[in-house]
Amino acid sequence: MSVMESEQSLQLQIRECLTGMGIFSPVDWDVLVFVYRHRASLANAEQIARMVGYPATMVRDSLKNLASLKLLRRSRASHGVNLYQFTSSGLDSPCYDYFRELLASVDNRAGRLEIIRELRKEAKKGSKWLKAG
Repeated sequence: MSVMESEQSLQLQIRECLTGMGIFSPVDWDVLVFVYRHRASLANAEQIARMVGYPATMVRDSLKNLASLKLLRRSRASHGVNLYQFTSSGLDSPCYDYFRELLASVDNRAGRLEIIRELRKEAKKGSKWLKAG
């Protein structure tokens, strides 16, 4: 397989995984990975926004979206904070496989760049990807 074919294969694999999970924006992906890696985060949207580098309004929308996809669980607010936890309950078997594939992809530079490129490309088009995030 040539380098170009390999890149196209990675691009198609990443697009399929993101679409299969319902992840359509860089914010959703970054927030999901942040919560996944921290297992549980006792915070508010503003605190998470500072840690992931996005405006609080975008992170707030992303947290709502990820909760609606059942990719994370959010407790009721107490003293202005929620407990956010990654959950695989929204990830049926193929969807969880997609997530594991994407996590493996971010272990190398080419995979990280391709995920970012794919999400930004769709967001730039103003497609459903931007509106879903």
